[in-house]
Amino acid sequence: MYEGCIAAWEGFVARNPSYELFVPGRLRQMDYCMGRVRSLCDEFHQWDTETFNTEVEVMMAYAEAFYHFAWGMRAGVRSIKLPGFRSFDPVGARNVRDHLLVHPKVNREHFGWNTHGDAWLHRTQPPAAKVAGGWVDPGLLANAEEIRSELLQLLTEA
Repeated sequence: MYEGCIAAWEGFVARNPSYELFVPGRLRQMDYCMGRVRSLCDEFHQWDTETFNTEVEVMMAYAEAFYHFAWGMRAGVRSIKLPGFRSFDPVGARNVRDHLLVHPKVNREHFGWNTHGDAWLHRTQPPAAKVAGGWVDPGLLANAEEIRSELLQLLTEA
């Protein structure tokens, strides 16, 4: 999913050698997590009742790791002192990180799993996509795509 971003980053570093950061490594980690989640989602109909909860927990661990790596990648991009880089802020990933993983509101919302279309993983309580804070979580796939498109645009313009 992030091959284009990795290639664009390498082109950016070739033009700006002082910015050799860990961003490509984070993108590869994010790509791996997305691949594992995709595989597990494709297989979930085969899970039996004895392993279902374990498989869901594994999938959620990969999804949570994705957001952790995305936050580290965001920090690396934002550390670059060039126009546009300091304002790189994919809102979907930030919202999940802030509201569901790092600062969840007890008994209001939590990180969970759902299979509504291509959304894959997203907040499961309350059931509607909009939560009390007024933000919408479109799901892991949409958040990953937002990161990819915003980073590609930034690197293309740099």
